[in-house]
Amino acid sequence: MKKAIAALVLSSFVLPGIAYADAEDEYVACVIGHAAVALKNMQKKDSNEAQAIAYKKCKTPRGIEGDEVEGVSDFINLQVMKLADEQ
Repeated sequence: MKKAIAALVLSSFVLPGIAYADAEDEYVACVIGHAAVALKNMQKKDSNEAQAIAYKKCKTPRGIEGDEVEGVSDFINLQVMKLADEQ
């Protein structure tokens, strides 16, 4: 019982420090995930087409500025290109 209480007390100090995903992270995960599925279903792997399909399915979150969108798009492009090369 003492161990359970100690674990509960310890977790109350540790858990608040864990980072949670924000809207931008969820958007990136959505686009990369849908692009991966699109690539998997393609006979000839085309990262640009896979991204176009994914962007149609994922809603851009509010509050992301122009520079942030560009940075996110660059990151997504690199990740989807890697996925296409691996398949």
